Amino acid sequence: MLELRAVSKAFAGPDGETIRAVDRVSLTVAAGELVALYGPSGSGKSTLLFLAAGIAQPDAGAVLFDGHDLASLSRRAAARHRRTELGFVFQSTRLVPGLSAIDNAALKLMAEGATRTEARRRVAPLLERLGVVARAEHRATQLSRGERHRVALARALSNDPRLVLADEPTGSLDSQRSQEVLALLAEVCRERAIAVVLVTHDPAGAAVADRVQRLRDGRLTETTGAVAPVAAPQLR
Repeated sequence: MLELRAVSKAFAGPDGETIRAVDRVSLTVAAGELVALYGPSGSGKSTLLFLAAGIAQPDAGAVLFDGHDLASLSRRAAARHRRTELGFVFQSTRLVPGLSAIDNAALKLMAEGATRTEARRRVAPLLERLGVVARAEHRATQLSRGERHRVALARALSNDPRLVLADEPTGSLDSQRSQEVLALLAEVCRERAIAVVLVTHDPAGAAVADRVQRLRDGRLTETTGAVAPVAAPQLR
């Protein structure tokens, strides 16, 4: 589904030096596969994620989705690709404080033209699946951190994406809540055959992955197979 072919991305540093954030990285991700990009801060993980999304363009190499080079898309087509094919999960949940949990989860659908009633109807099963349907009418500010992350995950999945890109989605959570959110992300996406690229420096994030790509100084240094999965938690 997703293929990165020898992609590179460089930026100018504060002293004028060239910083190679991503250096000739090749990566493929299949439908239903969860790949973790594991490495320390500053290793190029987030830049690689932006390249995979088509938000940033590589200086060299190519990013392909279903065999189509994202660089060949018009601006309108690229924006539509991100809206319809991708789901994003961020370290900061980016929920709207004054909106309810269900309206936050439904925002993407409403932005695509769905009525509020229809969008809420479509995301309600996701909230139930993720264990927060009882909190659906509570405002974001009334939710716990773990609940906010589950609502953000529901929003990312609301448009039935084929690829989810998660950038340190549990960086602000304690270890128990991190395991809960990551286990849910892995479980739901495998059920729906959604490909996932998970950026993390948390070992718990690597533990739910089918494959771990270790990234250091912009280069993939190691690939490992599946590791012991995080047990599915009892939802609270």
